[in-house]
Amino acid sequence: HFLAVKDALSIKGGWGYTMDDACIVIVNDEEEYSDDISELFFGIGDTLDGIEIENLFIHCRILEELEYAHPAKYYGMAWQKMGQKLITDALGTPYDLIPVNASAFREEDWRFLNDDLEKHGNYENDAAGKAHHDLLREERIIRFSEEFWFNISNFF
Repeated sequence: HFLAVKDALSIKGGWGYTMDDACIVIVNDEEEYSDDISELFFGIGDTLDGIEIENLFIHCRILEELEYAHPAKYYGMAWQKMGQKLITDALGTPYDLIPVNASAFREEDWRFLNDDLEKHGNYENDAAGKAHHDLLREERIIRFSEEFWFNISNFF
């Protein structure tokens, strides 16, 4: 995902782990994005603003880390911004620093939880069963936090 998006989006720079390695977001209102991007991210328009580019980058970097940095397969990845801070370096270059909380499940845990829901009809009329399922889910979820640095001088 990440490599396809990296090639398709107007970005350059690094992976955004630090200010020195920031992803440089380039916003070009004239540029239309390929069907590859639209297929990966259902519902986006033909053009993207800087915030949408940041969001796509965050999503894809997390997926890339999960898919290629670990031997296990992960499913059900979700993430949420925990804030956003504008930081300016000594030269006056503006950066977005975005902390993110993310989560995912190992393949076997994802299958177990989905099978449990299917087997019990999503616990539609079983509040106690649903509460037990939620505890099982909580025991199996993997949570982590990351920071993303974006050079936003092109659209700030």
